[in-house]
Amino acid sequence: MLNEFEAGGYLSATAEVVQGRSRKVYALTAKGRDAFQVAVDAWLDATDCILESRRMAGGAAAKWEEQQE
Repeated sequence: MLNEFEAGGYLSATAEVVQGRSRKVYALTAKGRDAFQVAVDAWLDATDCILESRRMAGGAAAKWEEQQE
């Protein structure tokens, strides 16, 4: 997956040697940061919709309980 993100321009990779071991270190590019922000915004919108639907469902349940009394 990291290779695909790198190929898509969302990540850049550099090779580093840490304690004698070669490692590939990834960093988000500007395109990757933009894509991440879009994903976060979509997640927050979805969360807001879920919370609102639960709030509305709670109100409907309370009305139903009042009618049953």
